[in-house]
Amino acid sequence: MLLNIPNRGGVKIIIKKHEKLEIKVSDSGIGISDDYLPSLFEPFTQEETGYTRKFDGTGLGMALVHKYCELNNLSIKVDSKKNMGTTFTVIFN
Repeated sequence: MLLNIPNRGGVKIIIKKHEKLEIKVSDSGIGISDDYLPSLFEPFTQEETGYTRKFDGTGLGMALVHKYCELNNLSIKVDSKKNMGTTFTVIFN
């Protein structure tokens, strides 16, 4: 499935089942820097900080996703390149 938003990029969802069910969600958005990736799932953190940051939010979204995966015995991986997009992979163990 591919969702295209004019002038704003797109989202692609791929679902595979081999030995385990795997769901990949990819976007063509702003991406995440290599420096920030280790902190991605920590609560109340954001890549950009301070009053001049471009995006709102509390920094809880990814921490909640990570906790949900942990509680349900799922694995989550992230692959991202700054200014290129991000892919999240959830594996059902």
